[in-house]
Amino acid sequence: ENWTIHRVASELYVSVSLLKKKLKEENTSYTRILLECRMKKASELIVMQEGAVKKVAYQCGYSSVPYFISQFRKYYGYTPSRCRPDGNLFKK
Repeated sequence: ENWTIHRVASELYVSVSLLKKKLKEENTSYTRILLECRMKKASELIVMQEGAVKKVAYQCGYSSVPYFISQFRKYYGYTPSRCRPDGNLFKK
C-alpha cells in the first residue's frame, strides 16, 4: 500500500502540517519513520521467507530493487542477501 504523509494524516484525523510539526518536535520525520518501518519489515521478511529479494522489495513498497538494496545496505551496513540463513551473517 502507498502510505503517503497525506494518507497517514488523514487516518490520524490531523492536518499534514500538524503531523509534520509533531514529528519535528520528536526530532524525527515522516520519511525517517517510513524508512524504519520498511527496513524492519524487510529484515523480518528476508529472514522468514525464502523468496527473492525482489519480492521483499515490492512487499515493502519499493518499485526499484537496486534502490531497495542500496537503502537496506545504508541502513543496516550489509546487503539483504546476508540476512538469509545461508548468508554470511548467520555463519559462525
